[in-house]
Amino acid sequence: MSAFDSESARAVEHSAANEHSTVFPTRTRARVLVVDDELLIVRSVTRTLIAHEVVAVTCGQDAIALLDAGETFDVVLCDLMMPDLDGTQVYEMVRRSHPHMIDRFVFMTGGAYSEESRSFMNVHADRQLEKPFSSDALRQCVVEMLRAQPRR
Repeated sequence: MSAFDSESARAVEHSAANEHSTVFPTRTRARVLVVDDELLIVRSVTRTLIAHEVVAVTCGQDAIALLDAGETFDVVLCDLMMPDLDGTQVYEMVRRSHPHMIDRFVFMTGGAYSEESRSFMNVHADRQLEKPFSSDALRQCVVEMLRAQPRR
C-alpha cells in the first residue's frame, strides 16, 4: 500500500488556471486522468496541470473503475510500471471495454522495462513521456494530445 493510499484511496483535484504557469494554447480546459502508484509523481503532475481538471488514482484498478462508471477523459497519463495492473494491462482492458479511450493514452516511463513492456512501448513509441520529465514537457504533451483529437 502506498503512502497515498493511507491518505485516501484516490485523489481528485479540480484546478483553476495559475498565472505563474507556462501557457500552451489549447482548445479547451482538458479533463486528465493520472494513473501512477508514486504519490510524488501524482502530486507533481496535478500541480503542473493546474490549468486542467485532473483526476488522479494510484492504481490501474481504480482507473478502470472510473471508466466503467462512465467517467470520460481527454487525456490519460498512465505509468507503465505499477504493482497491481501495469500500464500495458490497463491499456488492454481499456481497449476491450472502452475503445474510444485508447487514443488518449500517454505512458509515463522511468526506463525500467520488462520484455513485455519493452515490446509494447516499441509499438506505442509516440505515446510516451520519459521520467523525469519537465513541467513544460508535460504541459506540451497534453496540448499535443488535445490537438490530435477531433474538436468537441
